Amino acid sequence: MSADEMNWIKAGNSTRGPEATLLWGDLSDGELSGSMIKLPEGYATDLSTKGGDLKAVVIQGDVLHSVESLTEQNEISAGGYFASAEGVSHSLKCEAKSECMIYVRTEGRFLVR
Repeated sequence: MSADEMNWIKAGNSTRGPEATLLWGDLSDGELSGSMIKLPEGYATDLSTKGGDLKAVVIQGDVLHSVESLTEQNEISAGGYFASAEGVSHSLKCEAKSECMIYVRTEGRFLVR
């Protein structure tokens, strides 16, 4: 299935904001799931879990990434990844000339702000 065929859900009320789609699993507390997040070009957001670990892989684009406890930003290109335990907030900014797509594996729900 291509990205255009997925059932994308917009976060918030903005017409230009992040979108997400559930690929597999269950978003209930303690359950594993895999989702895709799409960020528009130049968009900055925070990503965290409500419970459990977070593992993410950049599928498309270049993403500036930092963690709340660190001050340094790192660029992660397609194929790169980041991970954390519960409650860690990841700051992300899509630096690509087109949208960025990030695969996210979590235990339970995740938040994109």
